Amino acid sequence: MIAYLIDSAKSDARETARKAAWSTGGSLFVLVGLGFLASAGWMVLEEVRDAIFASLVLGGVFAGVGFIAIGVAHMRHRRYVREKRAAAAARGVPTSKDIWVPLAEAFLLGLGAAQKTSKR
Repeated sequence: MIAYLIDSAKSDARETARKAAWSTGGSLFVLVGLGFLASAGWMVLEEVRDAIFASLVLGGVFAGVGFIAIGVAHMRHRRYVREKRAAAAARGVPTSKDIWVPLAEAFLLGLGAAQKTSKR
């Protein structure tokens, strides 16, 4: 059981690191894209067309790639969570929902018993 918990913690840490890497990369692309878009927007106000059009296109591409990368990070994380839950269910390992409900029931039963004895 302890080995399972350690492996699970390592797996969670790896997945969190991957998600952070994708999100960071995506965020950097979004920031670069927003920089280009801001620069291009200012240029558009100053003048119409040419290099400005290229800046708008580059900004849109960078922002689009960044948003896609962030979306990939979230999709990967959701898939990872689903696969982990399915693997735990196949092994018969109780999930957090299976553990917390009986624990809450036991707590409430104990609380009720304590209240009954304190009234005597």
